[in-house]
Amino acid sequence: MKPRKMKDSGIPWIGEIPEGWEVKRLKTFAAINPQIELDPDEFHEDAEVSFIPMENLRAGFHAITPIDFSKVKTGYVSFAEGDILMAKVTPCYENGNIAVARNLANGIGFGSTEILVFRTTDIDRQFLFYYLQNPAFKGKAISEMYGVAGLKRLTPSFFENSHYPYPTRPEQERIAAYLDEKCGEIDRVIAAKERQNELLRDQRAAVIHEAVTKGLNPKAKFKESGYEWIGKIPADWTLDKIKWLGKSIIGLTYSPEEVASDGTLVLRASNIQGGQVVYDDNVYVRKEIPDEIVLRKDDILICSRNGSRALNGKCALIDEKVAGQTFGAFMTVLRSPANRYLFHVLNS
Repeated sequence: MKPRKMKDSGIPWIGEIPEGWEVKRLKTFAAINPQIELDPDEFHEDAEVSFIPMENLRAGFHAITPIDFSKVKTGYVSFAEGDILMAKVTPCYENGNIAVARNLANGIGFGSTEILVFRTTDIDRQFLFYYLQNPAFKGKAISEMYGVAGLKRLTPSFFENSHYPYPTRPEQERIAAYLDEKCGEIDRVIAAKERQNELLRDQRAAVIHEAVTKGLNPKAKFKESGYEWIGKIPADWTLDKIKWLGKSIIGLTYSPEEVASDGTLVLRASNIQGGQVVYDDNVYVRKEIPDEIVLRKDDILICSRNGSRALNGKCALIDEKVAGQTFGAFMTVLRSPANRYLFHVLNS
């Protein structure tokens, strides 16, 4: 096969494209956040529609929750079967939260205003779906985000006015079909590994639960704890509320003007992954930090408030590397002499 002849696209971050391709702005072949007019004769208050949280969007699939139309709030974005949905806020955008809306109740869905809806008019939908995941395009998008660190957003106008390589329609369809096949193979491998990881996480959780509720002596005598979710405990154990064992401390409140490129690291929910502190999405502030909310070794940092129920309660044990930093107002620190044990209790 002869190599294709290439030409300069005229857009630095796109580079060369095959001859015969065009470069177009998205607003010429798709609409963003189009309004859906619902027939009041069909959509009564008890009519069922779908709701999709931003964090449930994933490349290739999404989780939907049927709700009554009466529960749809003013300000939700609406979408129809086949629309492309994408998170516009960090860290969800960077993590690839994008999906094609499918299997919607009555063909209609709703989501928060942090979701962008793309409805194609003159482009193959799957081709655009994959192009929006192109790392070069995402890099350009991330550089155009606005807002404070950790809460940066993209505007619809960025996507509408950006330039996109535009092959002929038959070639769009061939590229999309190729990517459906190849990405499908990769997604199946990922799904198998995620299932294996899920089984290992279940095993880990069972080991933790057994140790923190039954101890390490298999010959110990047991008594009823009085709590169904705990079950029996060793006869010489007692039950205490955590508030008698230590102190809970709410984190730092700060203004956008106090956010800086360096200074004191403020740990937030996005800095806790898999029970560990990670540094992929950092926020720094320059202001005086009260001694009480300066992190200490063996503090337990807990996500105590979040818009996503799945994130509430996740926690990490602070080590020497993080000690001396601080944490945000949606986080709580548990400070107790028994923290190394309580960390496992909270993960049981």
